[in-house]
Amino acid sequence: ALPPVFTVVSNYLITPYVALVQGSLAEVAPAVNPLEVATVIDAPLAALVEPDIMHTELWERRGQSVTVHFYQFGPHRIWGATGHILTQFLALLPKE
Repeated sequence: ALPPVFTVVSNYLITPYVALVQGSLAEVAPAVNPLEVATVIDAPLAALVEPDIMHTELWERRGQSVTVHFYQFGPHRIWGATGHILTQFLALLPKE
């Protein structure tokens, strides 16, 4: 598991897990809760580690400064808790 992530807005504690799945996203067909997941994005790691798709912003939330991580992958903007979790995961990958 990756380190837990606290969501400031919804007051949740998320414990993310990473797994290696063989096959395409269409073959795996993950079950998602439509109330929590807008869309499932099939993004190769090679694309996500490109430095030009990521930026951070400093936001004020409940009187705290919070660093928000953004990834622009094609038409998809990945941010918030998902962006934070993705940043933690990508930091664990070996650097080339």
